[in-house]
Amino acid sequence: MKGKGYTPIDREWMTRALLLAEQAGAADEVPVGAVLVKDGVAIGVAQTGISGDIIYNSISPRIGHDGTGGDFNGTIDDVIIFNRSLSAEEIAGLYANQTSGYLQINYTSLSDGAHTFKAYTQDMAGNVNSTGTRSVATDTTSPQISITYPPNNTNTSDTGINVNYTRGSDVVNCWYSNDTYSTNTSLNCGTNIT
Repeated sequence: MKGKGYTPIDREWMTRALLLAEQAGAADEVPVGAVLVKDGVAIGVAQTGISGDIIYNSISPRIGHDGTGGDFNGTIDDVIIFNRSLSAEEIAGLYANQTSGYLQINYTSLSDGAHTFKAYTQDMAGNVNSTGTRSVATDTTSPQISITYPPNNTNTSDTGINVNYTRGSDVVNCWYSNDTYSTNTSLNCGTNIT
């Protein structure tokens, strides 16, 4: 990558990302532009008019090769290929540094439904640890529940009162609280209280 806007510094950890843009609507996903990103910042101007396979002077691209017959003198930590371009924030998330100690990403405009995520961490010795897969459900429609018995504003000292209710199909969890909210009872959704 020499001559492309920077010279690597020995014994320094760096991130590099190559983003290829595809021609809109092309059935064969023809690349039409490329941007090289250094430590989260685009360097150089995107090339346009690229077409066909990603080959230069009859040589397929290689990782760890300088293009002149010499091999890369260093260590490559991670090679990841995605089927879409990542944002600068997503690239930073993959390679969060130890200065901040954490990475926070807020995903907005998620569609309704179930979404999964997983977090990874790696120490200086290269040991990797991860969480289990976590799930979160987004729903922009409020859950619908209706108490059918007893009628609204019923006062009773009966400790064995039956409570009947109906719920919409979008209700995942149900709880019942007495009027003081000192006792919460978890319910199986769709099962009436006795």
